[in-house]
Amino acid sequence: MSRTVQSFLLSEMKSMVGVKVYYNTFQVSKHNEVASYSWETLMANIGGNLGFFMGLTLVTFLEITEFIWDIFNIACGRVTPDNKVRKLQNKKSQDINHLFSTKFENSGKRRRLSL
Repeated sequence: MSRTVQSFLLSEMKSMVGVKVYYNTFQVSKHNEVASYSWETLMANIGGNLGFFMGLTLVTFLEITEFIWDIFNIACGRVTPDNKVRKLQNKKSQDINHLFSTKFENSGKRRRLSL
């Protein structure tokens, strides 16, 4: 070898660092990765979540529809207050109302006549 090559190799050898590795034991560990979800379990979980969110969507849609219906009824004036008693009309109540109205009308006529 030529002198320049030898000097180059010596300069390279001086700049190199060596590392020696010593093992305490010669045991080897082997690690296996196993999926924690099977394909069936994954599909069941996805299906369950989709069903849950579709149910929430349906309930939300019905609530919004009911809200719009209530707003429409309020705008049209069809809503009666919850504390208002609704009058039931049946034959007995009509007869009683008729009796009271005729007595009132007759008493008014008598007063007019007496004046």
